[in-house]
Amino acid sequence: MSAYASFDAKPSSVGWLSASNGLTLSTIPRGSKTESISGSEFGETFKIKWTPASDTFTHRVYWHILTEKEHQWVLVDTGLINQCSFKVPIELCSKIPSEGQTTLTVSLETYAGETKIWDEIKTYTIKVPTSVAPTIESKTITEGNSSLPGEFRGLWVQSISRPKISINAKGIYGSTIKSIKTTFEEASYDGNEVIFNPIKADGQIKSKTIVTDSRGRTTEYIHTYNVVPYHEPQIKSLTFAFCDVNGRPDPSGTFIKITTSGNIASVNNTNLRVLNVKWRKTNIAEFLK
Repeated sequence: MSAYASFDAKPSSVGWLSASNGLTLSTIPRGSKTESISGSEFGETFKIKWTPASDTFTHRVYWHILTEKEHQWVLVDTGLINQCSFKVPIELCSKIPSEGQTTLTVSLETYAGETKIWDEIKTYTIKVPTSVAPTIESKTITEGNSSLPGEFRGLWVQSISRPKISINAKGIYGSTIKSIKTTFEEASYDGNEVIFNPIKADGQIKSKTIVTDSRGRTTEYIHTYNVVPYHEPQIKSLTFAFCDVNGRPDPSGTFIKITTSGNIASVNNTNLRVLNVKWRKTNIAEFLK
C-alpha cells in the first residue's frame, strides 16, 4: 500500500513535497468449514469435525430438523475448537408421522473473541431407524364357525373350522395404522378382525398378518394351525338279506339283516359313529326308522 502527503516546504515559498512507503497487512482468516459428519438416524450420535481457520477462533454449533418454523435451532455447545457430537432425540420422529426421513440442518458459527465472523450452514438427510415400526399390542384367534360340533371344540378341523383372527395394532412416534392384511391358504383378508374360509388342507397351516403404518413400516405376525384331517362319512358297501329274529339267514324270514362297511374321520377320536337305518315301502313316500 502507498501513502502520500503534501505541505509547504518553506514559509516564503510554495511547493510540494511527496513521500511514499509500503505497508503489508496481515491476512484476515475466514470462517472454519466442516470437513466431515458421521451419523444418519434419529437417536444416533452425530459427530462433526472441522479444521479451524485460525488457532484463536472458537465455534458454536446448532442444529434443527425440518424448517426453522417447524423446529427451532438447538445449541450443541459454545467455545468449541474442532469437533463436537450431538444426538437428535428419537422422539422427534413424531414430527414426521408419514415419512421415513427428513432434513437435518447444521450451523457452524466461527467466533473471533466475542464477534461472530462466519456462519456455515449445511443440510443432511436424517432417517427414521428401521426399528421404529408399528407394534401388535394383542391378537386373538378363535373358532369362527358357530356350527362346529361340540365334540370338535378346541380343534382345528379340516373343511369345517373357520379361524377368526383379531389384531390390535398401534403406531409409534406419531405414526398411524394404515392397513392390516392377512393371508391364509392363498386368500387375502383386510381388516383388524376377519374370519377365514373353511380350512382346505390338514397338517400345519400358517396365516401371515402384515401391519403397515403411515410411514410405510411393517410388522409381521405368523400363526401356525395344527389342522386335524376330516372327510365326510363314506359307505363302501351295503348288503341286505332276509333272516330270522336272531339274524340267521332265512329266505322265508320276516326280518332283514343289513350289513355295511365304510369309514369316518377320527378327528382325534372325538368323532361319534352313529348308523341310522330307515326304510319304506315302495308305495309310501316317507322313510321309517
